[in-house]
Amino acid sequence: LRDALRTGAEMQLADEDMAEWREDLKQKNLAILSVKTYAKRFHRNAAFAVAVRKLRGAVVRPLRLKTLQAAIEKARGAEVPEEDLTTAAELQTSVAEALSRLAAALGERSLGSVGKCVDELQEFGVQDDLLDGACAELQQTADRARRAAEIKDLVDLQATLGSWQIHPQADDEAASRTLQGAHLLDIRQADGVRQKLQALVDEAEKRFQAKRWEALQKAVDRLAEVHVNEELWERWTSVLKREKNFAVLKAVSGAGVELKRQLYTRRLESALAAKQISMQELEDTANAAEAHQVDAATVAKARAEASTVRQRWQTAQDAIARRSVDTAEVMIWKLKTGRVRMEEWAKREGPLWDMVDAVNDADAAKDWQAMQSAIAEWKEDKPGTVHKGFAAADSPTHTFRHAQGRISELHLLELRQEVNDILNSLRDPAAQSSHEDH
Repeated sequence: LRDALRTGAEMQLADEDMAEWREDLKQKNLAILSVKTYAKRFHRNAAFAVAVRKLRGAVVRPLRLKTLQAAIEKARGAEVPEEDLTTAAELQTSVAEALSRLAAALGERSLGSVGKCVDELQEFGVQDDLLDGACAELQQTADRARRAAEIKDLVDLQATLGSWQIHPQADDEAASRTLQGAHLLDIRQADGVRQKLQALVDEAEKRFQAKRWEALQKAVDRLAEVHVNEELWERWTSVLKREKNFAVLKAVSGAGVELKRQLYTRRLESALAAKQISMQELEDTANAAEAHQVDAATVAKARAEASTVRQRWQTAQDAIARRSVDTAEVMIWKLKTGRVRMEEWAKREGPLWDMVDAVNDADAAKDWQAMQSAIAEWKEDKPGTVHKGFAAADSPTHTFRHAQGRISELHLLELRQEVNDILNSLRDPAAQSSHEDH
């Protein structure tokens, strides 16, 4: 039409002969402008819709600080009204402040404060690596302190509890409320044992300094079943042998190869009998027991258990690498229900949990495309298999199966909404235009 009008002007055709062409070109230009305008509005509205969906998903528990921050940033970029960001912004502030308090409590090594912060975050429904790490540290500290108290190992009690600030009254109050109360109680009770044993050691050292050898011998006798600092013990027993010519001393932790073997035997037996123990501690205890000539069969039993756990973890890792959700979860479930714990699988992180979080976020936001993308590479080795591990609320396999059906549901809902929007726009074009402008 442009070329025709240009040629007509060159040929000096009458304006009335080209009027229809000009009007036709005008209408086509307006149509193109309208298409561009609608395309711009569509892009803006699509970005707005995505931002709103992410915002809705971010405020659904479990709450994750990074997810809240990303959702708020995206919403502001899509020009979502500030009043619509209030809930997410308040949650972001609350979660950030609670995590900051936990970090400070961990830095101060205040047992009661850590327990309170953990309780607050768990009740709030927060999911964070710092929180997971604090829970794991409390559990490991409690387990190790409890075992050391049972065998009266003052050296291990000092190493385990020495860095913590433990205030019995405050911690009792915290333990009555906190979800970590059982661990706090175990730690406090072990600390009570530590203080009693340390009082015996202090009294023995006092008698040593006063050169009261008969009294020192009685103090040493009371420490017969206690593992104390070997340098102290050697100092006491040496002077008793020299001053009093005691040829025979009661069996104690630091006196001689046989006595050390007995100590490490007790440590290993305690580790094998523990309800829960970390992999590192089990292996360290087995190595120390072997070095002190503890029964080889007992050492082999501990190492076999550690080897089994490592094999299961490797199987889980291999399954995750090939994106087999059910096999990976079964192995992780076996690890979690066992007594030997590893820091690697105790943390809720990695591709498997990223998939779970992405599906949950997409479900909360009703975003079928994000959900489809989340499970795109994952599969089941044995589809439909029933397992105890799949019954958990955050089961990866259950989440994967739920997503497979949920994608179609959400897609259908979106198509219905689009059809309804089109029908509404045809019924009332002015209203639709006004809605899009907003």
